[in-house]
Amino acid sequence: MSATSAPFGFRLARQPMVHGVARPFPLLSGYAVTLQPGDAVNLLGTIGTTSNGGTVGLATTDQTRTGTVSGVPVLGIFVGVEYTDTAGRPVKDSTWTASTATLDSANAIAWVIEGDQNEFVVQADGAIGTIEIGAMYDMIGFAAAGTKFSAQMLNTTTGPLADEATGQFQLLGFVEDAKNSQADTYPQCIVRIANPQMGRAARTAQNAAGT
Repeated sequence: MSATSAPFGFRLARQPMVHGVARPFPLLSGYAVTLQPGDAVNLLGTIGTTSNGGTVGLATTDQTRTGTVSGVPVLGIFVGVEYTDTAGRPVKDSTWTASTATLDSANAIAWVIEGDQNEFVVQADGAIGTIEIGAMYDMIGFAAAGTKFSAQMLNTTTGPLADEATGQFQLLGFVEDAKNSQADTYPQCIVRIANPQMGRAARTAQNAAGT
């Protein structure tokens, strides 16, 4: 399992409290990027200030697959979508297909498991030593959609990051399974979102600023 590169994105590992429940967030009709289960996403712009402010998209600088991820906050992990299609039929799916049009161009509903206190399993794109537990990493594998699940992985090429304040994910440990070895080339890791976009720290900052 951990000797072969077979990315699946980010999967919920543990729910310390009740935070594993997915929450609904707006997704623009016609959003031109395919989102698959396990994709890390964020909210674009500032809510209420632009036409697409506060809508979900891929967690890159511009919410496209050609963007970059350094310093980009993560809201949570995409797990599904609901919308009404242009024929008036309700749709529930695990995948958002790029450029899907909705009835009257209404926002779709993206279901997202937020990062605050949740832990996720993700495959690394290279070997990681136990000495790196606690270190920060960005994601990789966002340049192209997977075939069924997210293709995102933990980026060991740029990580561990020297600046602990900018990494998207923090390594907590490794999956304890007979088929997973920390010493293998592509270990399955347990991570948390380092600085969740709507986590406690972000909400505290917003409250202090009066927003």
